[in-house]
Amino acid sequence: MSFAGTLTATGRCFEKVDDDDDDIKLVPLETGSADEFNRLSKDTCRWYLERQNKRRITINRDLIVCFATDKDRTGKLRFTGGNADELIMQWHVW
Repeated sequence: MSFAGTLTATGRCFEKVDDDDDDIKLVPLETGSADEFNRLSKDTCRWYLERQNKRRITINRDLIVCFATDKDRTGKLRFTGGNADELIMQWHVW
């Protein structure tokens, strides 16, 4: 699975670039603090992942995203900063 990042007028977009949607699922939640990110459980992420899968997400500062891979790994990301060349994020994989 690979991703591409592009900068648009509305913000940085993060998009899956291959056609195999089964490799990874992405579900953007709401923006949140580090404490909200830390409280987000694996079960909550799985609940969202069972109901949604986005091919393209727009990244905003503090956006929290749940993800799942085809290797039965579930995780979460929180975008905390960056610029046109790099993203800075917190992440956790269960």
